[in-house]
Amino acid sequence: MRVAVEIRVAVGALLTLQVLTSFGAIGLLERMGPAIARILAENLYSLEATEELLAALGEAKVAPDRARDRFAGALERARANVTEPEESPILKRIEAEAPAALSGDERARQETVALVRELSRVNHASTHQADSAARELGHAGAWAAALLGAASFAFSVLVLRRLRRRVVGPLNELSDTAQAYRRGDLHRRTRRVDMSPAFTQVAEVLDELLDETMCPATREAAPGEQPGRLEQGALLALLALDGRERVLLDEAGRVRAASAGALGRLDGSAAGEGLSEALRQVARGEEVEGFRVQRLEGGAICELPPA
Repeated sequence: MRVAVEIRVAVGALLTLQVLTSFGAIGLLERMGPAIARILAENLYSLEATEELLAALGEAKVAPDRARDRFAGALERARANVTEPEESPILKRIEAEAPAALSGDERARQETVALVRELSRVNHASTHQADSAARELGHAGAWAAALLGAASFAFSVLVLRRLRRRVVGPLNELSDTAQAYRRGDLHRRTRRVDMSPAFTQVAEVLDELLDETMCPATREAAPGEQPGRLEQGALLALLALDGRERVLLDEAGRVRAASAGALGRLDGSAAGEGLSEALRQVARGEEVEGFRVQRLEGGAICELPPA
């Protein structure tokens, strides 16, 4: 059935969008990891080295030998982690000023402190730059995920509306028609507006079955049903005698048979509903103006007034 194909395609498209959204989020996290690792590897290591250099300079007056070893180790770590072009010249100047600074030369110490602070500033700036790049990556990924989510939601709404129109609506129409017949409304028929071919076929079969219930003689005989068809045909011919519009009612006011003209007027429209109500009044024994009634045992033959 074409409806089944439409449902499979719609569900498949929704699942595809969900998978794309999931993999997009995974890809974003995978790209965020290296960006954060780069900040840690390239900048924080150098910042720790600058802190160690400043601490060694402060310790020079108290423990000169230990301060020299500490300063040399920190300087070596800083040289091993050069990530910005501005760092190399600064490190060379620090190395040149270090002996005098650690020996107590106040001018050299102040110059070295200024150089270490400049080295720290360079690494801080690089850290902020890397952080901004990571944030931009995160924002881009978040917007991409949001757009995929919005597209998935919009597509879900479209699919829901289409399924409601193409599947739920026709099913409700078929159900309403069957329920109307069960309540005694023998004239209700399906409205086949915007039905798929599959549901249209089902609706046609249902309407044919309801028509056969009202006019059994119109149904093709099944094996073993030939007896009685002559009587049914004669009944319909009598109801349509002289071109009049007549119906055969049972005690409950249900139409058991009708001429073609009468059946056409009992079409479920407002006028048809009014006509059905008048027939129910006739079946209850009430006199209705314009209707000619012949009472029978268990029902009546009623001639409809001119349209």
